[in-house]
Amino acid sequence: MLLDSRTQKLLAVQLIVSNNLKLSEADIIASEQSTQHGYYPMSPAEIDIIPGLYLSVSELEGISDTIEMFFEEDIEEYVNCPICFQSISGTIEECGIFIQAHRAFHRFEANCAPMYCFENCDHSEEE
Repeated sequence: MLLDSRTQKLLAVQLIVSNNLKLSEADIIASEQSTQHGYYPMSPAEIDIIPGLYLSVSELEGISDTIEMFFEEDIEEYVNCPICFQSISGTIEECGIFIQAHRAFHRFEANCAPMYCFENCDHSEEE
């Protein structure tokens, strides 16, 4: 999966700040991460084979650690149920589970509504 351009730029900035890289080096690494590895952090060996980079082993390890920490950060999402307006914030997975559970619950409610109406109505014949 490719990284979106915003994530790629944030990664480049993080590499510059954390590892004192030049802008050109950070762009090369972030581009390679985006196009070849997506959200799976590159190892020092994978960074070492990128053309145009000449880095020491300790620099490669630091860059790899920076990329790994960059992708380990949990991004908080915030969603609302469009039917009952209940909301939750959490990871993407937690928000997805919340939306699916609410969708199933509201579908169940909608399917049961005719039965509840029938049960609560007076069905005696008026003469």
